Amino acid sequence: MLNRRSCFLRGLTIATSLLFLPNVWAEDAPAAWPGVKYAKIVGYRFKDPDLQPNGGFLKKADIDMAELKNRTVKTATLSSDQATNLLKAISGTRKHVPRAMCYNPHHLFLFIDENNKVVAAFEFCLECGGERFTSPLDKTKIPDFRAIAKVCEDCGIGLDDDGGTAEAYAKGQDDLEKRLSQPAKPHSKD
Repeated sequence: MLNRRSCFLRGLTIATSLLFLPNVWAEDAPAAWPGVKYAKIVGYRFKDPDLQPNGGFLKKADIDMAELKNRTVKTATLSSDQATNLLKAISGTRKHVPRAMCYNPHHLFLFIDENNKVVAAFEFCLECGGERFTSPLDKTKIPDFRAIAKVCEDCGIGLDDDGGTAEAYAKGQDDLEKRLSQPAKPHSKD
């Protein structure tokens, strides 16, 4: 996920598209996400066998738990500290960075109540910076994917199959933001 080719392609896609894709569920958000009571948060890293753009589990109202189980690479129940860090990261106010259009998520956090029912979910793609929520997120909040990557690493679900680290991810994000903040160089006329 974090090799040179994927970083280059991601940067190229972002730089050429210059799309700011808003969270489509960001209307009428509750004050504190997820806005429902839950007993635990379970993190999943899953594989996408189809590798289709706009994939993932939050395309419809219900999450297919059997399919999630079949596609799960790693799972972990978050500790209290990890849950706090995740919620802070989700409700962050990081500077917005243009997103690529790929949306190929491999991570999902399920918020589960005392009856073992999923009451909220947060799915995201570390490659493009896209996310989906089952309940709205305040429009002023932009998830801090560096902090989310750290939660993935800390809880044990990891970032990818290649052993990518949260530190390397953060460095890649910093480099990308730096490149995108520089003025474009004019093309020379030959």
